[in-house]
Amino acid sequence: MQFLPAPLVRAAAPAALAIASLAGAASAQIEPSAVMLRYPDVSADSIVFRYSGDLWIVDKQGGEARRLTATPAAESFPRFSPDGKTIAFVGNYDGAGDLYTLPISGGMPERATYHPSGKTLNDWHPDGEHLLYWSSEVAAMGRAPRIMKVGIDGSQPEALPVSYGTFGSIDATGEWLAYTPASREFRTWKRYQGGLAQDIWLFNLRTFESRQLTDYPGTDAQPMWSGSEVIFTSDRGPNGILNLWSIDTQSGAAQQLTFVTDFGVRFPAIGPEDVVFENGGQLYRLELATRSMVPVEVTIPGDRPNLRPERHELEDSVASVAPGPTGVRLAVEARGEIFSVPVEEGVTRNLTSSDGVAERDPAWSPDGQWLAFFSDRSGEYELTLRRIDGAAFDGSDERGQKTLTSLGPGFRSQSAWSPDSKWISFTANDGSLYLYSLETDELRTVAVNPSGNPLSSSWSKTSDWLAWSHKHSSSDLDAIYLYDVAAGTTYEVTSGMFDDSDPTFGPEGDYLYFSSARDFEPIYADLDTTWIYANMRQLVAVPLRADVENPFAPTDEAEPIESAKDDESADGADDDSDDGAAAEGTEDSDDDQDAADGADDDGGDENGDGDEDADDAPTSLTIEIDGFESRAMLLPIEAGQLRQPTGVEGGLLYIRGSRTGADDSPPNLMRFKLEDGADAEEETIAAGVGGYGVTADGKHLLLFAGGGFSVVEVAPGAKLDEPVDLSGMVSLTDPRAEWRQMLVDCWRLFRDYFYDEGMHGLDWSAVRERYVSSLGDVTSREDLHFLTGEMMAELNVGHAYNRQPPGGLLPSAPSEPVGLLGVDWDFDAEAGAYRIAAILGGGSYDLDARSPLAQPGVDARVGDYLLQVNGVPVDGSRAVYASLIGTAGRPTELLLSADPTVDDEDRRVIVEPLRSESSLRYRKWVADNRARVDELSGGRVGYIHVPDTGFDGQNELMRQFLGQQHKDALLIDERWNAGGQIPTRFIELLDRPVTNYWAIRHGEDWNWPPRGHRGPKAMLINGWSGSGGDAFPWYFRQSGLGKLIGMRTWGGLVGISGNPALIDGTEPSIPRFAFYETDGTWGVEGYGVAPDIEVIDDPTALAKGGDPQLEAGVTQLLEELESYSAPERRRPKGPDRSGSGIPGSDQ
Repeated sequence: MQFLPAPLVRAAAPAALAIASLAGAASAQIEPSAVMLRYPDVSADSIVFRYSGDLWIVDKQGGEARRLTATPAAESFPRFSPDGKTIAFVGNYDGAGDLYTLPISGGMPERATYHPSGKTLNDWHPDGEHLLYWSSEVAAMGRAPRIMKVGIDGSQPEALPVSYGTFGSIDATGEWLAYTPASREFRTWKRYQGGLAQDIWLFNLRTFESRQLTDYPGTDAQPMWSGSEVIFTSDRGPNGILNLWSIDTQSGAAQQLTFVTDFGVRFPAIGPEDVVFENGGQLYRLELATRSMVPVEVTIPGDRPNLRPERHELEDSVASVAPGPTGVRLAVEARGEIFSVPVEEGVTRNLTSSDGVAERDPAWSPDGQWLAFFSDRSGEYELTLRRIDGAAFDGSDERGQKTLTSLGPGFRSQSAWSPDSKWISFTANDGSLYLYSLETDELRTVAVNPSGNPLSSSWSKTSDWLAWSHKHSSSDLDAIYLYDVAAGTTYEVTSGMFDDSDPTFGPEGDYLYFSSARDFEPIYADLDTTWIYANMRQLVAVPLRADVENPFAPTDEAEPIESAKDDESADGADDDSDDGAAAEGTEDSDDDQDAADGADDDGGDENGDGDEDADDAPTSLTIEIDGFESRAMLLPIEAGQLRQPTGVEGGLLYIRGSRTGADDSPPNLMRFKLEDGADAEEETIAAGVGGYGVTADGKHLLLFAGGGFSVVEVAPGAKLDEPVDLSGMVSLTDPRAEWRQMLVDCWRLFRDYFYDEGMHGLDWSAVRERYVSSLGDVTSREDLHFLTGEMMAELNVGHAYNRQPPGGLLPSAPSEPVGLLGVDWDFDAEAGAYRIAAILGGGSYDLDARSPLAQPGVDARVGDYLLQVNGVPVDGSRAVYASLIGTAGRPTELLLSADPTVDDEDRRVIVEPLRSESSLRYRKWVADNRARVDELSGGRVGYIHVPDTGFDGQNELMRQFLGQQHKDALLIDERWNAGGQIPTRFIELLDRPVTNYWAIRHGEDWNWPPRGHRGPKAMLINGWSGSGGDAFPWYFRQSGLGKLIGMRTWGGLVGISGNPALIDGTEPSIPRFAFYETDGTWGVEGYGVAPDIEVIDDPTALAKGGDPQLEAGVTQLLEELESYSAPERRRPKGPDRSGSGIPGSDQ
């Protein structure tokens, strides 16, 4: 029996910052491809790039590179200053990505930014004194970052006038900004043409004039000024591959500059004479004068430390665990290896030691001899067997292993041994349940889950029956199934009227237990008439035969009756024996004599049973199928979040999770002893248990709790203070062999789990070969991450996220969190001091969204100067955030004053600075929009913003709806909606027409339903609205709720529901379900939801404080209100019931 623990993350060890000298000895020469040389930039004579997490510089003609930095943290986006003497870059030195500058001659980096939000460097400002970057530090939402300008001296950054933007470049005059409002550079989605496809805009920083420079349906990105031209990347060519293009800003004529046919042009940067970029296996320059593409051959001095055999300590990398049959040892899967680990004392052994091969899901046979697991040595995950002692056996190979199956493509898991160690059941990603016989080598397909999900199964103690649950043959609910192994017959034994799952046999052979959702106790909403059913799970016991006694049957006690036999027994007893009589219905002296006989038997156990129980154990189990469900009994256990029931001697175990709607208490492992009958009660075995397994002998438990594993006896009050020591699990791996396995594994997982078997029309096998052939250029885990991202991007699909491994790709430095005060700042240049320009927060009603300076008792005012932090003067030459380093979440003293000098009028206040201001900025943006809508509509139109369709968005929709439902019309703003769940309940809330009214004696009559809005509605959308944010407007339109206004949405309407991880814990997200319409056509994915009324977000209007889309929404609703007739509540005259009969009008 196995279970998966919660993800365990190993924190990176802190390391000191070090900057390399220019001189470097070379013990070997490396010529890596551009897969490793990332984020290049070019000056008049040199190229700077990132390799293996550090910055290097090389002559732009190529040659031997020299290292500029040597730090444990990562640097990225290096950019030469206009004079080529200094490099700016993003460095993760202080726990957050900040901007630094470094002379190319060497030295220590100088910090330019201090705000804790992440940053991406664009380039230097043409003045050579400032840097351009984009960040969400002053944005209302993370999806709407601002382009920022900051001095290299570390002074206070300022936002450019464009209301949102990402990658951009300023021309030589310092006046025109070429930029993209959106960034998709880090998305793994090629050939995308949805609503977030990038276009390039021009914006005049002096006059605020703006115009859209490109309008191709696909990607136009990474704009770079070259005289009056803008050079950019675009996939507008016939093969959909990113290449360099140029466009004349006056005529609009576009010209293709490069013609790569694979991988695409990545992260180009422009210098005085060249554009440098990475493409597949090479670094290139595009010479601007000749428009010719020149390869740059780079040699890295030194060896390849990332390619040496790597030692991994794996105690925090556990993927699955199986207990040995008596709980003395554990079989542990970690990083594709399987270890035998002692629970108390002994040697930890790596049983597999296989570079480049993944072994998963170990299962220890009940007889203790065998280990079953899944290995991909053959190229696919196949069931594999080995002896625990590693000895050879019939059919084993040179490694002492035998591959039992040859199923081919598919991911298998959840192997379960039969108690007699002769069969193994297991399941696959397509919902198949298999049964393998070790005696005959027979492989059976026992069942296929109609829902397509893997099937867990439970063995009877006699090894001749198997139980599982899946969708009923005619109901949408799950049912219980039994399989007679000898006959090969499957029985559906519950009717599908309730959701029945998780069957488990009791070891005595009398009961089958299962979980059933049949406790109907609604939870009603406080604010409307909606309700949910939660905590529904109950536990059921089914006697397997009609003659099995009901332990809860009423009893009828009787006085004992002395029989003649009892008299004779008494007469024949010794004189000193006790007289006595057996109670009615009990047996007497035979059992006592057996016990007495066994007491002197050295071979007997403490119960005097010797081996007789084993000899007398039934070899087969009889189950009466007829009347099975009618014999079922609800166990007298409180319903709730009950999961993982397991039959054990005398009853069953299960986990009781916290009740929905109640306190979030930890899950507890419980036992219910059926044998105690009417006196049976729940017992707590252990608290805080996330998962558990039972040893084959039924006497011990393997528990996962508190981040560790413990083996305890099956008894209440288990002590978990001494978890199993896993520190002996260590592996030494060949990185390249491991990287190949992970790349192929990622490819296989997409093949096996992707929703479309046709893989969107790609030759997926050819894709594998193409990317496997690039592995020779990979020299780090970061490089592998790049390759897996490029590979999954070929599918041209949303939600295929290339997630990083636990702990990240590169270590980060210890963090000193910068505190934020929830304000906007002005800098008084004459005084050299910072003052409060605005205190952030929502409306007066937003009690949970207040700046630390707006809390009761804090005397802070707009216009106040911040003079000291914790007694230290604020340095006006640095950004104000530099004075707040290390204050986040800690009591902090501020010295505030109405003037910039320290005097007797100053005020000292104690506050607790925030780690993030994002919630305050968001609430302020919502409140400002609501006030603007109120102003434009004369108070007739309400405003609701829905930031996502997950937990936060649901809360925002409900909290704002309640306060706005009285308005004549509603403007629903879902721009920048980050998605989440499928928002059918969102639509239900907005679509509640009046069904009737209720007359009451006093007060206003009631509308029904009581919470609903019946007037006109409209919805604002844009390209950042995606996933659930695509579904929300689609359902809004389908329901006829109103017009969609704005710009086409993202187009990401496929879903993710979990999939296996790679051996290092990385879990690529694989789309497993996709939206299609009732007419049998695909929809939304890759395109988005188009508006009924298109309104472009005009940067000029936005920079001047307008919001064209919001204004268009109000205009539309006011027009609709002119012709809208609201439902009129007309209460009839009181009914006359003085006689018989009801008037026809009232019938």
